[in-house]
Amino acid sequence: MDNKNYEQESQDNSTQLNAGGADKVKRVAELTGLILVCFAALAGLIFTFLIEVNGTGIMGSASAMIYHYFGDAYNGLSGEWKNNYDKIIYYMPNIAGTVVAAGAILSTITFAVLTALEGYKKFLKKRENTKLATFAAATYLSFALCATLFLAIHNVAEKFSDRTVGAVKFSGATLAGLILGGIALGGYYCCRFVCNLHKYKNMKKSASSVIVLVVAALTVAVIALSANPVAKGTSNWTTVYWGYFAMPKIYLNIALATMPSVDCSTIASLCIAGYISQAAITILSVIALLQFLNAACGDGNGKMLPVFTAVSLLFSMANLICAIGAASEFEKIAYESIFSHAAPIAILILNVLALAGGISYKILSSKQE
Repeated sequence: MDNKNYEQESQDNSTQLNAGGADKVKRVAELTGLILVCFAALAGLIFTFLIEVNGTGIMGSASAMIYHYFGDAYNGLSGEWKNNYDKIIYYMPNIAGTVVAAGAILSTITFAVLTALEGYKKFLKKRENTKLATFAAATYLSFALCATLFLAIHNVAEKFSDRTVGAVKFSGATLAGLILGGIALGGYYCCRFVCNLHKYKNMKKSASSVIVLVVAALTVAVIALSANPVAKGTSNWTTVYWGYFAMPKIYLNIALATMPSVDCSTIASLCIAGYISQAAITILSVIALLQFLNAACGDGNGKMLPVFTAVSLLFSMANLICAIGAASEFEKIAYESIFSHAAPIAILILNVLALAGGISYKILSSKQE
């Protein structure tokens, strides 16, 4: 009997030690995760004010920061316009730049303030259930979202004989902010995964988490592609990659020189609708990414995932239609150009896969309930 009691006590002690060790790991992971997500928020807040794109070309180089769209961008735009659509073509990239710049500053500051308030509740008031991590992640993602949309406004590239002679890219500071904040945010979600390891003993739960991680990766790819040019024009001597705002401006310049009577209303309308679709895809993808990551780490149920991915898919279709339509209009005055649309097609395919993954996750999750 004494031996049995001793063995039982040993097992109990071992269980308590294991539980104590697991609790310690969880506490360390929670604290580390909070530090990382707060660092991501800080990176988002600081680098929002450094959002910049740099362009290089045969004629030299140029750059544009978000402050450019609060005054300087509108200098020299006044003039005689044939109609309102000609005026819109010249003004719409600047208006879009102002909206994105203002959105970047307002959203990151708002979420940063909310993060600070939640941090006060968490660390000074010692409250357990706060939204510190949610607002911190939103601060960084607001920066990443607006930086992506800012690049999409300017994105254009040109090649001669497979040699890139002009391109628009993020500045070093903007790229550094995206990388540093992205690594920190990824580290936070790894810590959340460690904290919720006990939830993955169920095979169905593990399978659904793998699915949702794959879909999260697809969503990141969609966000990255959203900043890419939407049309590739190829002629005998050059290849040009155009975004929605570069295409109508070049179209108008050619039209004014060779076909003054041409109507620019169609290409202007298609490019405005296309950029709105592009922005909607990016916004929905960022929201869906948060949902996917929370679900994968055991912090959410992801019930709305199929909805976000379905709506994003609809905008992906609209994006492709607008890109094809705008390129078709361009071909009317640039007959030697042959257009392709790699980025819009890739976004559409990825969103189809993301929707399939979201539905699969929903089915598996419902079977666990």
